[in-house]
Amino acid sequence: MHIKNSITTFVLAAIGIAPAISLHAQFTAAGSLIPLGQLPGDNLHPDFTRANTYPDPHDTRELWLAWDAGTTLERHVYVRKYVGPQQQWGTPIAITSGSSINQYPDIENLGDSILVVWESNERGNFDILFSLYDGTAWSESAAIASDTTDDRKPVLFAQYRDQENGGWDRTALVVWECGAKLMWGYFDGQKWGLPQDVPGALDSAKSPQIGMSSGKFPVMVWEGLVQDNWDIYCSWYMPDSNAWATAPIRLTTQPAEDRDPQIGYAGIYPIPFDSAYYGDGQIVWQTNVDGNQEIYSGYFSITPDPAVIEGQNISQDDSTDCAPTAQFISEGDVFYAVVAWQTNRAGFANLVSNYLYLPCENLPSDSIPDQNPVLSQSVHYDPAYYWLTWERFENGRWSIYGLPFIRSYVGTVSEKNVPSPPHMTQLVQNYPNPFNPETRIVFFVPPSSLQQRVVIKIFDLTGRLVRVLFDREIAPGRYEVIWDGRDAHNNELASGMYVYRLEAGDRVIVKRMTLLR
Repeated sequence: MHIKNSITTFVLAAIGIAPAISLHAQFTAAGSLIPLGQLPGDNLHPDFTRANTYPDPHDTRELWLAWDAGTTLERHVYVRKYVGPQQQWGTPIAITSGSSINQYPDIENLGDSILVVWESNERGNFDILFSLYDGTAWSESAAIASDTTDDRKPVLFAQYRDQENGGWDRTALVVWECGAKLMWGYFDGQKWGLPQDVPGALDSAKSPQIGMSSGKFPVMVWEGLVQDNWDIYCSWYMPDSNAWATAPIRLTTQPAEDRDPQIGYAGIYPIPFDSAYYGDGQIVWQTNVDGNQEIYSGYFSITPDPAVIEGQNISQDDSTDCAPTAQFISEGDVFYAVVAWQTNRAGFANLVSNYLYLPCENLPSDSIPDQNPVLSQSVHYDPAYYWLTWERFENGRWSIYGLPFIRSYVGTVSEKNVPSPPHMTQLVQNYPNPFNPETRIVFFVPPSSLQQRVVIKIFDLTGRLVRVLFDREIAPGRYEVIWDGRDAHNNELASGMYVYRLEAGDRVIVKRMTLLR
């Protein structure tokens, strides 16, 4: 068992575009601004593929960028590929044609193929179309959803999994806004199924986002209007039944406008021999709970009491902060969520790493408007490397710009620069999960606490205590414990689900984890 207290030692970073964007990350810019989309008209709505989060020399997934460009009467979707070893972006390629409006693309890796979805009015009203790149050419665009109701703003999630029979399973999900509800479709690698309603997202639902950092199930969050109040909701997709959970979880309940949720990380798992599920995640969102628009971050758990836990203001300014973006970043055994957002302050940047927020330097300080930042995940051929892109207004039109970032500095930050950590003891879901041979358990002791005894015990599902992993008096801070899957006598434990329990004063927190041998 290992323990690390990291209340004052962090990975220090810098991302920032002034005056309209504050960017929050654990990296430093690795170059100057790079124009990525400067085609005729306005270049808008950039999106990256999810490059490999866990670096693997056998993984050939590539980083691609998609966006749309044109006028209010005719717009087209463009893509370009990042060639990592040469660190260059390829030539933009148009994948739509004609005289219609094609916009809001979402692009994903689908194994060795690339899948793009977008909205188009080529048939009159807006429909959801797609195109697939097989490594040689892009397919003709075809409809996923085509009806008399406008289908808008698709969000794509693709999976490429090793099947037990040795083959590869290429599947994808797409969710979009259809009137006041959300609809979704499933791609089995060959064709799309019929569009279906998302259960529980049938009344003024908007801004869906899908993500999965660990676990078995993709997780979706969205904003929904209930009794004249916007709140954040969560559901998850169950591959075995090809369906979404029938009862979404309401993550925010405060009397405020909670909008535009983004997933930092999420992991949801089935409980063996049970119809229930467990898991947690981190989201960021825009809210006016403090009077003006701010960016909040919070952890949620779907068991035992579904809710956002200890939501915190990470923008902390009197300006208008909006349009957050978040990505899960992994570097070997280090993982965290990086967040960026748009602001109208005179230049300020911040960082979020799990529950720890650090200041970052500002890049570059000019008066050119910037908006709608989008982060990539770690680039697989350079794991300490990712990209930020955004819309930048210059010469009377919007262009797409980008910056690469690289982890650069480990140092000490004074406590006065760190916004308030959790107000009560918190236990984070272990990572990785499932795991073999070891997993990390992170917990937080709030600064309001005095030195106190914290105990972490591990039980099997029969309730038998198999190990006391941690038992000592500690000061406030962030702590990390590693469990190697062994009992108190150093014997390897069998595969299965285990329960870990934190006791601190009168607070008890219980979570589950899965050991795979």
